[in-house]
Amino acid sequence: MSWPRKYFLALLPAAITVGVWQLAWLAFNVFGCHGDIKHMQHCFAGPINLLPFMEFGLFWMQLTSLITVPVSALMLIFVGARHIGFHNGASES
Repeated sequence: MSWPRKYFLALLPAAITVGVWQLAWLAFNVFGCHGDIKHMQHCFAGPINLLPFMEFGLFWMQLTSLITVPVSALMLIFVGARHIGFHNGASES
């Protein structure tokens, strides 16, 4: 596997969770959803109710990003260390 692909796979979990969280925040602001987390009004984009997506994105993605961002950072450090070691003469295994 090529090195850019390894770096991409190391960053992918954090990018997905933070990206979904930001998409839910954007949908919350753009479609004019009102209310707090317990009394939120239904938000529609055409015939699609966005409330389940926003609940998932605004709550669960924040919690999972607390796990995936440090894990992705560690994977990125490990991939970088192996990349440096590979260029210094160590074999890739």
